[in-house]
Amino acid sequence: MLANACATYKDSGLWDYEFKIKFESDTNYLRVPLSTFATDSDQLSRCVIYVEMLDDDEKDSRQIMFGSMLF
Repeated sequence: MLANACATYKDSGLWDYEFKIKFESDTNYLRVPLSTFATDSDQLSRCVIYVEMLDDDEKDSRQIMFGSMLF
């Protein structure tokens, strides 16, 4: 969670960071901006980035799901 609303970080580069997601058996990849996962919290008026750490030791961390914050 960041200290201010997401819009205040546009000029400071938050929208310039991205995840590079490569497929297992392919040379193709996706570039997904970090801002895709950022939204303002209604209660705190702060920018929340909905990204969780993946841990190879945990079964549920061996795959990723995009769009789960919409459900």
